[in-house]
Amino acid sequence: MSADRSRLLVAADFGCEPLNSEVAAFFERDDTDFFNLGYRQKNEAVPCLPFGEVCRRLRSGTYRLAFIANPVRLWNPRKAFLRNTLRLAQLAARGPAPFLLRPLLHELEKAGVVIGGIDRSDRPIVDNARFPILAASCLFFKRELPLNPANAFLYTSDKTEDTGNIHRIPFFAHNLLKLRPLSLGIADRRLKELQRDYGNAPKEIDVIFAGSTRNRPSRQIGLRVLERLRDEGYQVVASEEKFPRKRYYDLLSRSLICWSPEGFGFDCYRTYEAAALGAAPLLKHPPILQYQPFEEGKNGLYYRHEAADLYDRLKAALEDRERLRAMGERAREHVERRLCGSRISDDLVETLETAGSGL
Repeated sequence: MSADRSRLLVAADFGCEPLNSEVAAFFERDDTDFFNLGYRQKNEAVPCLPFGEVCRRLRSGTYRLAFIANPVRLWNPRKAFLRNTLRLAQLAARGPAPFLLRPLLHELEKAGVVIGGIDRSDRPIVDNARFPILAASCLFFKRELPLNPANAFLYTSDKTEDTGNIHRIPFFAHNLLKLRPLSLGIADRRLKELQRDYGNAPKEIDVIFAGSTRNRPSRQIGLRVLERLRDEGYQVVASEEKFPRKRYYDLLSRSLICWSPEGFGFDCYRTYEAAALGAAPLLKHPPILQYQPFEEGKNGLYYRHEAADLYDRLKAALEDRERLRAMGERAREHVERRLCGSRISDDLVETLETAGSGL
C-alpha cells in the first residue's frame, strides 16, 4: 500500500439499521470517514460524506482500508417477485443511497482499497444481500458464525441445502476462507458511562436475569431454575418484565452472576454490560465461533443445558462468593482490554491490513 493511503472508510446503512450505530461508535477514530448506504439520509450521530466526495477521495488515494457493514436488503430470494418489486420501488422513491453498494465496491476495487465485510446481525447465515460484499472482501467478520463455518451458507440457494454441496460450489468454497468471528462488544462511551455511574456497588445479589421468555422455551426452563434457587434462600432477581434502565443497571452492578441466555442470536449486549459492571456472565456453551471469548472459571461461567445442568452449575459457583467477585473483576478487565469498541476496531484494522498486505 502506498504511504499516502492514510484513512479508513466505513460504509453501512447508518440511516435505519440500529446495529450500525455501534459500528460507527467502534470506528470513532481520527482517521475514519463514513458513507451512508441507508435510505434515511439524515443521521446527526454519524456524519457521512456524499458519494461524490468519497469517489474524489478514492481517486486521490486517500483510503487504505474500507469496512462495509449491514447494507439495505434490495432483493430477498425467499420472497415473492411482486413483494420484492414493490420494495425496490419504495426504496427508489426515497433516494439512490441503497443502490450505491455495487458502485461503491467497484470504485473501491478500482482504487486498490482492501475491503472488509462486517455482519453483526442475529442470523447464523450470510444473507444473500451481503454476497457482493463477501465477494469483494479480503476478510468477512461475522457475529453468529457457526462452529462449522460452511453452515453460514445453508439455504441461501436451492443448491446449498447441505454442507457437502457448499464445499463443491466455487463461490462458497472460495469465500468460506474469508470468514472470521466477531463480537457485539460494547461501545467505549457506554462502557465508561456504566462504570462511572454504577461501578462501585457492593455485591449483594447472587444471580440476576431480566428478559422476555415469550417464545423462548429454553429461557422459560432457566427461569424456573432461578425461581427454585430463590425459593431455597439464594438472593435471586429473576424477572420477565423489563426494568427501567437505571434500575436494571443498579441491580446488575450489585450482582455476582448474570445469566445471559441466547435470544435471537447467541451473542448479546447483556453479556458485555454485565461484565462491565463486574458480574460474571453465565453463558451456554456456544454454538458459534467466538471472538475473544470469556474463559471458563477465569472470567466467565458456562453450562451445557438448562434445567439440571444450569441448576448444578449455579449451586457449585455460589459455594465460593469471593471467587465470583474476583471472576467479575476479571470479566470487567476482559471487556476493557478486549471487547470495547476501540479494541475491536483496532483488531479489525490490524487483521485486515495484515491480510491485505499479502494480496
